Amino acid sequence: MTASKANHTTEWEHWLEERAQLLQQQCLWKQGDSVVLAVSGGPDSMLMMHMFAALRQHAEIAPRHVIVAHVHHGFRGEESDEEAELVCREAQLLGLPCEVARVDAPSYATEQKMNAQAAARELRYTYLCQMAEKHGASYIALAHHADDQAETVLMRLLRGAGAGGLSGMSWRRADDTQGNSTSSSNKHILNYIRPLLDLRKKDIIQLCAQEQIKYAEDSSNEKRTYLRNRLRMDIMPLLEQENPQAVQSICRIADTLRADHDWMEQEANAWYNSFVEKWDAEAGVHISSVGNRISSVEVYRTLYEAGCIVAREDFLKLHVALQRRLIKLILTYLYKVADPIDYDTIERVRLATLRDVPSTWKTDIGQGMECRREYGQLLWLRPFPRMEQLNAEHTITLLRPNEAGYTVIPFHASTLHWRITSRKLSSSAALGIYDAAFDADALEWPLHIRTRQSGDRMRIQGLNGSKKVQDMFVDAKVPASLREVYPIVTDRNGTVLWVPGIRRSDQALVQVHTDTLLYLSLEPNI
Repeated sequence: MTASKANHTTEWEHWLEERAQLLQQQCLWKQGDSVVLAVSGGPDSMLMMHMFAALRQHAEIAPRHVIVAHVHHGFRGEESDEEAELVCREAQLLGLPCEVARVDAPSYATEQKMNAQAAARELRYTYLCQMAEKHGASYIALAHHADDQAETVLMRLLRGAGAGGLSGMSWRRADDTQGNSTSSSNKHILNYIRPLLDLRKKDIIQLCAQEQIKYAEDSSNEKRTYLRNRLRMDIMPLLEQENPQAVQSICRIADTLRADHDWMEQEANAWYNSFVEKWDAEAGVHISSVGNRISSVEVYRTLYEAGCIVAREDFLKLHVALQRRLIKLILTYLYKVADPIDYDTIERVRLATLRDVPSTWKTDIGQGMECRREYGQLLWLRPFPRMEQLNAEHTITLLRPNEAGYTVIPFHASTLHWRITSRKLSSSAALGIYDAAFDADALEWPLHIRTRQSGDRMRIQGLNGSKKVQDMFVDAKVPASLREVYPIVTDRNGTVLWVPGIRRSDQALVQVHTDTLLYLSLEPNI
């Protein structure tokens, strides 16, 4: 195969001038940056390589360095060998450095139980990222064109994609896999750019013929085994019979949806950052603060490894489109494994939040996580693995004190204060709902601070008999997820003396003849 000619036509110069202006308008890369070109050997990528070589004459837009990268996937034997040789030869004639990787995509697909195309794509993008890191490039240029865009939109439409999927490919996209990296913040951000996205495939082939740019024909593009090929060979011609501008129309729809989708994503993110309480113990993240009469987010953090809390009243004010996006943002934040978040899961949770009754419920949402409604709050929670051991691990014993003191209650993110005093020295100040006074001499010491146990009951002053602590929690609207960590004060016999913030028992009441008083006060650590 002969090499491409060194000199280009006047038409090419005009085309290049217009292309340079368009690329500047799209702000695909910054002047002085380096770009890695993904060149397969097909007409689109070979045209892109020639374009970047020619852009060296346009100082106002030319990248600092351009590196050609080619991946030999190991699928088509001699045909793939010839493609690699063509890319290297043309790059050398253009004065561009070229690097080639040979990978065994068929074996990788078998090992990872992936389809062949997905395996090849994963290996290819991994190599491109490695080349970008090696050469200090912030951009990887891909040669997708308008026909590719239309096919992508149709494929996603058939799979039931939403607005984000139907917006197709963008001119420039940041590598979203870098957000999970634990590397330092000094690492540069990698972007994928598509400088040919507006061009039709037929126009690319015509330009290659006009400028005698050599390219290879990939025989696999003729196989109807792949959905993309069937769409290109069978469906698109039918659509173009109905509308000769079908490709342009589909691309225009994608452009419109992308702008709408981007705006809605910005709105959802702004709402998420302003109204969602979130924490992740593993990542050391805790943002904002939410509290109510009985509990605060600090208590949830003792029981759940990660979570998000939203006021239901605020959530219901959102448009349905933002509700769905918000749920997706929350699940993306909480999921440890980057599984696709399907529409059915999002909609199942969203519809549940809309029901007025029951006021408390729980539903599993995968990966060990749960979504709850607890009265006025919506919660998405990821429990600690040790959650079932909580009761056995946390019981605090309080011996009869001689002076004031306190103890931190780790399972409730609160502090219990006490002071013991003579009746003669005590004040008559009113006690709050998180305060209690006892006749210290009438108590069965030591006292215990623990969580609720099955069958717990408390005798309440003014009532004839006792009441289940569980029923007291329901009456006080204590969220179900927090009942297992709510502190209860008992005596040495297990008699429930006090449920802070809810009720005090009729045990050890302060009487006229009381000599020594014990004051207890629960302080949330917010």
